Amino acid sequence: MGESRVIRVLELAGRIAAVREQPGIGALRREASTDRQAGYFAHLRALLTIAAPLSIEGWRIEIAPRSHVSGRKPDLRASLSGTTFDVEVKHLGYDQDIRGTNDFHDRLFLRKVALENRLRKGLSITGANVCDAQELDAWAERVEAAIAIGATAVDGPGAGRTQILADESGPMEGALLDGDLWGRVGVGIQRAAKQIDGGHRGWAFIEDAGAVAWATPWSKKPLTAKLNSLIVPIRRELAAAPHLAGVVFSTAPRNVGAPVLEETVWSEGCIAIRRVLLGIRSRETFIIRRASPQLPLRGIKGILGHDDAVALYLAFDTEGLAGRFTQQYMSSRR
Repeated sequence: MGESRVIRVLELAGRIAAVREQPGIGALRREASTDRQAGYFAHLRALLTIAAPLSIEGWRIEIAPRSHVSGRKPDLRASLSGTTFDVEVKHLGYDQDIRGTNDFHDRLFLRKVALENRLRKGLSITGANVCDAQELDAWAERVEAAIAIGATAVDGPGAGRTQILADESGPMEGALLDGDLWGRVGVGIQRAAKQIDGGHRGWAFIEDAGAVAWATPWSKKPLTAKLNSLIVPIRRELAAAPHLAGVVFSTAPRNVGAPVLEETVWSEGCIAIRRVLLGIRSRETFIIRRASPQLPLRGIKGILGHDDAVALYLAFDTEGLAGRFTQQYMSSRR
């Protein structure tokens, strides 16, 4: 098992430990022990990503509580000092093209890191389209040959181009795909709205694990531009679902070819967060409220208010908390 997978397992264990005393967690553990489907575990990870930080901050978490209004079960209910809100989690799965692109991305990432470690050079890859194992082997041979003669770039992999850097690792970007990001998010919001009946204020958490969120023209925009492009269409969806207070849209944690900078931006009462995780991973999260609130989100990190958007902001601001704790624990054991 690679280091990144070990980190993910430890993060999952840490999040489970953080909610172990919360109502409904026993049933969740029993369900996890019997459901072996990959889609279920992806949904479970997404659920715990929110539940664990909220639990640490003092919120009471109920897993899959039954509504007294309709009998439906939202995935999570959070309560603190008289404030209650529901969250319905939708993990957008993989179609065949997206799954193939993701698999290639992971293989290329591992090959890139192995070459950098062995050759003591950094590699920056742009425009790499999906290609077979033979092309990856040929590309690796071209990189080694280029380094031997002091060249600074080679073709590949596939239709891409690789720059050879003196020392530090460079980014890795695939060829842009045709994909409708908003279509996927919009469907997720509509499905979440049906599960939350209005008995409590509700939020939809949409996690996109597909390639669309990182390999399309939208993915290349600055974080502020990404946030602004989501506000109008998401608020249009919210207008048709008055019981939803807002939407959290998040890209699933991904391996990245080089370190990225953490960033937090605000616009019209909404927020975008980029957080760096352990294992050379990062996540981008967008919290879109129904309308501009009276309470600004800027500068609230020290406030544990009873505003549910504030609570969700704090939850994602501590993204990777279990992993960071694990890293500190492992360092202290050496």
